[in-house]
Amino acid sequence: MLRLNQPKKPSLTALIAALVISWATVTSAEVSEETLRSISMPDKVETSLGTLEFFDGVPNDASIDKLYDNLDRMRGVEVYLNNSGAASLNAMRAGNASIGANRSNKVTISEQLLKPESLYLTGNTSSLYALTYLDLKTDGPLVVELPPGMLGFLDDAWFRFISNFGVIGPDRGKGGKYLLLPPGWIQGRNSGRLFRVPHAHIRQLDRWTWLPGRR
Repeated sequence: MLRLNQPKKPSLTALIAALVISWATVTSAEVSEETLRSISMPDKVETSLGTLEFFDGVPNDASIDKLYDNLDRMRGVEVYLNNSGAASLNAMRAGNASIGANRSNKVTISEQLLKPESLYLTGNTSSLYALTYLDLKTDGPLVVELPPGMLGFLDDAWFRFISNFGVIGPDRGKGGKYLLLPPGWIQGRNSGRLFRVPHAHIRQLDRWTWLPGRR
């Protein structure tokens, strides 16, 4: 009797290998020279800092020094801009204190319009000013009573705006009393007719606030 050998079934490994080869063939793609050049790091780059040089995408020592020097300069400028307001306000507070206005209830009033030699960061020569600096850490909650016809605002010690007073404030130029609460204080129910400065702003003050007004 003649016997015929049955064909062997392909193994699982052979099937997987065939599929991988087939997939690799279908998904293969070529990257053009133009695309490679567009994403590659050139040997030299002209910038506002000067020429930056690279080898295989890595900057040389001179370029590294230029980049770190520029980073230091950027951070120095940022620190100056972020703190110029606080430095100015602290100098004005010290100036007021030197002529006797060293408490929250002492207000300086200009006798005439400011002159060009007046050392105020944002002062102008067309207004009469009344200035005071409030110390919420020392004095605790304060009530500021504003006369009618004033135009003023409240800044924190970093020259950041908190609230308007007077003509463009809640009292609409009619005058009124404003309650200022330090961090951690909550307004009671028996406060009377007081304009409440938002606690969300006051809690950022830490200590010093600046209250200028003009007419």
